[in-house]
Amino acid sequence: MERWLKVRDFLLDEINLLAIVLVAICEIDLISTLTGLEIGCSEANPLMNFILGHGGTILFIVVKSLTVIFIIIVLELSKAIISKQRYRNYYLISIILYLGVWGIGFMIVNF
Repeated sequence: MERWLKVRDFLLDEINLLAIVLVAICEIDLISTLTGLEIGCSEANPLMNFILGHGGTILFIVVKSLTVIFIIIVLELSKAIISKQRYRNYYLISIILYLGVWGIGFMIVNF
């Protein structure tokens, strides 16, 4: 039971929730991109569009997933050298930037 409480506390920590939110947004982006491609939409990111066109779907999924993992690793490594508030703000900024770039790119390419 004590082990479960440690897991629960870890998952309920606000920072960890922000990491989960960032991963969820990226995975929703991945799924919506693959779904959109099936119905005729385009990938807005020129680099990812190149990877998709030359490397295929598997490489696209790997690169997109590694990108979010890299962002989270950088944010987690920064935890040791910055304040908790700044660390939290960096997560929030990452989430807002990702959503903004995703939304703007989607609108430009598909509308």
